Amino acid sequence: MGERLIETVDATSVASLLKEAGWPASPSGNTDVPQMVSATDGVSFNICFGTKAAGAAGWTDFTMSAPFSIDQQISPVVGAFWNRRNRFARVYRTDKQIFLDMDIIVHGGVSHAYLRYQLAVWSDLVRLFLRHLRADQAVLARHAAVQGDAAVDGLAKTDGANNGRAPAPDTPLEPRSSRSSRTRQPAAPPARSQHKKAKTKQDAGPA
Repeated sequence: MGERLIETVDATSVASLLKEAGWPASPSGNTDVPQMVSATDGVSFNICFGTKAAGAAGWTDFTMSAPFSIDQQISPVVGAFWNRRNRFARVYRTDKQIFLDMDIIVHGGVSHAYLRYQLAVWSDLVRLFLRHLRADQAVLARHAAVQGDAAVDGLAKTDGANNGRAPAPDTPLEPRSSRSSRTRQPAAPPARSQHKKAKTKQDAGPA
C-alpha cells in the first residue's frame, strides 16, 4: 500500500515537520488564526495558514514569511530584481521592512517527502536572499564611495583653477573668429585628361 497523502495541515503537523528538519517551532497567533515561529540559518520566519479545508479540519496551504528590518540603505528595486531572477519565493517591502515569502500548497494531496523538500528549498532561498541583500548593499557602498571621490576631485580642481583668477563663466566661451571654425571647401584640381577621372584631396584644415 502506498503512502497516505497529506491533504490538510495544522499547527501540530507543521510543528512536527519543522522539528524533523531540526528547526524550532513555537506557536503564535490564536486558536482561530494560528501561526508558527521558526528559524533557519539564524533567520527567523513566520508560518501563516491560508485557506481553510472544506469539510475537514485544517488548512490546504500555508505561507512561510521572513521579515528583514531595513536598517541600512537598499536599492528601491532590490525586490524587483529578486522576483525577476528567482523562482518559488517572492519579495515585497514596506517602509521599514522587506519580506521574503513562499507558499506551500497541499490541496489535492502531497507526500511527506514533498513537504520536507519544500522546507529544504525554503532554507536555500533564505541563504540566497541574504546574499542578494549583501550584494545590493555592497554595490550601493561602492557607488557612494565613487561619488564621494568624484566630488572631492571636482572641488580640488575648482579651487586650483580659481586660485588668483576670475571664476569661470557659466556658458562656454565663444570662438574668437567664426572664420577659424570653418572648413575650407577644397577646389577641384584641373583634369589631367578628358579620359581620366579627376582626383580630389579633402582638406580638413582651417582657412
